[in-house]
Amino acid sequence: MKKITLLFLAMLATNLSFAQFLQDFNAPAFPPTGWVLYAGTNGLGTAQQWKNQNPGQAVPWTYAFSSFELVTPAASNAQDWLVSPLIPVNATQNVLTFVATDFNLAEYGSALTVRVSTTSQTDISSFTTILSLTEAMLGNLATPSFKPFNVSLATYAGQSVYIAFVHEQNDGDNIALDNVQVIPPTTGVPLAATTPTPTDMAVNVPIDTANNDSVTLAWVLPAGNAATDYQLFFGTSATAPPLLGVTPNTGVSITGLIPSTTYYWRAIPGNSAGRAANPVTWSFTTAGTASVDDEIMNFFTLSPNPTTDFISINTDLPIEKITIFNMLGQIIMANPIHDNNRINVSDLQSGLYLITVSNGNSEQTSRFIKN
Repeated sequence: MKKITLLFLAMLATNLSFAQFLQDFNAPAFPPTGWVLYAGTNGLGTAQQWKNQNPGQAVPWTYAFSSFELVTPAASNAQDWLVSPLIPVNATQNVLTFVATDFNLAEYGSALTVRVSTTSQTDISSFTTILSLTEAMLGNLATPSFKPFNVSLATYAGQSVYIAFVHEQNDGDNIALDNVQVIPPTTGVPLAATTPTPTDMAVNVPIDTANNDSVTLAWVLPAGNAATDYQLFFGTSATAPPLLGVTPNTGVSITGLIPSTTYYWRAIPGNSAGRAANPVTWSFTTAGTASVDDEIMNFFTLSPNPTTDFISINTDLPIEKITIFNMLGQIIMANPIHDNNRINVSDLQSGLYLITVSNGNSEQTSRFIKN
């Protein structure tokens, strides 16, 4: 069992008079009126579902809570869906906000996705994913606390939508969710981000070899218009670092870094009004001490590496689970279809990736390059 410790911090103050929709999960009945619960299409994970939970501490509110659950087969993930009633979206009320957290310091491979459907509350195939949150984005703190998240619904203005919160995991982590609202958009474009960590042009930046050879990046949003997300560009090109993805946070861990290498990056704030102008590109150089070779005393190797279309996992042991991550630690391919341990990665963008393979008794993570 995972030990659960939760510190409840003061929530961000919210002007509820401007919220078109609010669900605080305080009512004794669960799910709330109009909401529905169900499992994913594979039908796994029915022993645990979303529920409301009071922490038993001196706070006057409850939250929606989804527990981890061990399911078989090991290569599959359970999906627990919590779906709202139909919510109208218009030009003045089109930003979805909520707070969420996970419950443990370690990484257990859970994800919380936010999905939208305009046609059905229960037809999974009708939903489009608009936000994906890994455990690292949710916190992964020794003492977890709720964090605010925002995502624009502006493309659905003039329509009504069902909003689904989907907890995906297999023996993963617990997830909590609260204060779901649809609010007005920000009125102006945010300013460019400042104050990078590591500092610009820093050298000998240590790589965290215990956490997938990672470095944590952070930045500051100046006072002014709020941002709902940040485009993160990162790579070894000084003039055109590639777009890694979009995050709602002002910090993220980049995995799979190489010693004695200079990286260039920028974080561009954005909201429904647009993206910040004149973003600055920062750089840092990693320390020269290499981590232990990925392949030493491990049970598989990769070939070819770099690759353009297929990557082969060379091992004499049976494989139970395969996961491919990008440098943000986001899951790109979970349990991909493979023929004799040969995986088609031709659709991946060019860049550096991590692949984690489990044989049931041990687990190994290695890097590969997609050209």
